[in-house]
Order: sequence, then structure tokens, then C-alpha cells
Amino acid sequence: MEFIVANSDYEAELGHFHVSAWSPTVGTVLDGVVERIWYFDGTMSYRRERAFPNGLIEIIVQLDEPHRPVATDLGAPFPAVCVAGLQRQSTVVEAPASRCRVLGIRLHPTAASTVLRWAPNELLDRTVDLRDVLGRSAAELGERCFAARDGAACVRIAVDWIAARMRESAPVDSRIAYAITRLRAATPQSIAAVMAEVNLSSSQFIQLFRAGIGVSPKRYARIARFKCTIDAINAGESIADIAAHAGYFDQSHLSAEFREHSGFTVTEYRRALRYEGGSLAEPPATASIS
Repeated sequence: MEFIVANSDYEAELGHFHVSAWSPTVGTVLDGVVERIWYFDGTMSYRRERAFPNGLIEIIVQLDEPHRPVATDLGAPFPAVCVAGLQRQSTVVEAPASRCRVLGIRLHPTAASTVLRWAPNELLDRTVDLRDVLGRSAAELGERCFAARDGAACVRIAVDWIAARMRESAPVDSRIAYAITRLRAATPQSIAAVMAEVNLSSSQFIQLFRAGIGVSPKRYARIARFKCTIDAINAGESIADIAAHAGYFDQSHLSAEFREHSGFTVTEYRRALRYEGGSLAEPPATASIS
């Protein structure tokens, strides 16, 4: 398997940190399973970060003091090795004040029933201890990552761990995997068009989609379209152009959907400090927004 890790160092307003990242090559064994594996090592100037729905499941391995969820009050720390299911609204987490190291494995949503072997709806909008899901296998992932010599080695460990899980998993329904690819495209297909391509009736498609993903095709399509919008805004595209190619009725439809999924207007999002990938740094004055 080709293994090329991209390494970046940041010394800027957002903090001082190193990031290692890897994504599978098209056509390889983890393509369609893993979206990205990343490793973070450093400190953040703004400890609170708001993440938005992206249509993915994410395994997190915290190698130092853990992050905490933020609502109106600080919650209990996240487990050292945890998994966040498909999210339908934005969430805020608080990083530790000191240096921290974190590994993240972003998985396509079909991984809930393949890599994790859990019913997708049981993870919906939840973050749970991965050890409660996978037992010893999850603990081994954390132990190996903790012992890794650097970010690239930690990412390699995660790649091998996922590949081993896949060798022991039943294959995902190819029709649902294909449908997700079409709905996540930069210019998404309509649900009706995707159903026709996979040769399924509406009731069959909805049933298979809910079983494999945990939400209806319509709900997933809205999340995927929102993620497409975030990416396009980060790339500097105009709202008119985004509305046209992302499948919104008009700009007002885009604005309403954007606010529902993010809690922000497009203008507020553009003005905010943004990390690579689209999450926002929240200064203390706005950290209570959720």
C-alpha cells in the first residue's frame, strides 16, 4: 500500500503545532473506507474549537491530557480512545491548556457496520469509548500510538490497524457505498438520480441507507451538501456559484441550511478564524455559543 504522509508545521495566530496527514490513493484497499488520518502535536491559541457536520465517523486517540465537550458547561473529558458517530449539528470541544498529541481517523459512514461492527444509529450524534465498542482491539490502537516515535509512525500504525480490521469485516453493500460517493461529490447528484443509478425503489433505497448509515438519504444528502458548501467557501467561491452547483434552490435556501447546520451565517463564518478543514477557533468571548 502506498504510504506518503504530508507533514506541516504551523506558527501563527491559531497556535504552534505540527500536523501529519495521510489519505488513501484512489482504488486502494482503504479508498472509500478512510477519508483521512491525521496527527496533531502542539498547542492551540484558542482552546475551544467548533466542528461542523461532515458526513463522517471519526476515531480519536488522545495521547496526552484529554479534550472536553463544551455545551453550556464543561462536560467530562472524552475517553482516551473514542469514536464520534455521524453528527447532525455543530459541536464545540475544549483542548487542554498544555501541549497535546492527538490522532484522528476519519471514516466514511459505512465503517460503522464494517470497521466498528456497530449499528450506525447507535453512534448517531454520540461520542463513545471505543473500548466499549471493540474491547482489546481499541486499547491496542491507543497503546501502539502512544509508543510511536513521531507523527508519521503514529499515522502508519492507524493505517495498519484499519487495514487489519477490514480484512476481518464483511464487505459493505456496494450500492450504498456508491450512493455516498455520488451524494458527497463536489457537484452532488439528486437522490432520485442516485436511486436510478443503483436500480433501487424509493422504499428499498431508504431501508438500505438507514441500515448502513443510520440516517435517511435526504438527511445525509443535506449534511453532504453542507460539507460541500464549507469546502467551497474555504476555497473562496461566491455564494451564488456555490448555490448553483451544490443543488440549493437559491441563495436564501443555502443561507438557511448553512445556519441550521452551523449556527452561523455565511458572513459570520467567513470572518471567523478557521483551521484547515473548516472548523472554527472560538475566542473566549464567543465560546458560549453552541
